[in-house]
Amino acid sequence: MERPALPRSDEVRELTATLVLHLDGLVRDAERCRDQLPRHSTDWCVLEGVIARSRDELGRGPGPGLCSAVLHMRELGLAARRLLECLGA
Repeated sequence: MERPALPRSDEVRELTATLVLHLDGLVRDAERCRDQLPRHSTDWCVLEGVIARSRDELGRGPGPGLCSAVLHMRELGLAARRLLECLGA
């Protein structure tokens, strides 16, 4: 089975930087939305969990190599998708 080629490292760095900025803004939007919900309600807890996971991913670095950087980039994208789903966007 043939493995797809990894993207170039400069492409990964550029896309990761864009995702970090976007995800950071989504986290702030989600926090504002969460703060309008009754504390410890089901919706509040779900959103809090997604925010925490997103913040964890933002705090991670790309790792030492291209494979780990690609994985980090993908995880940032998934975190953004989860937040967008929670925000109804």
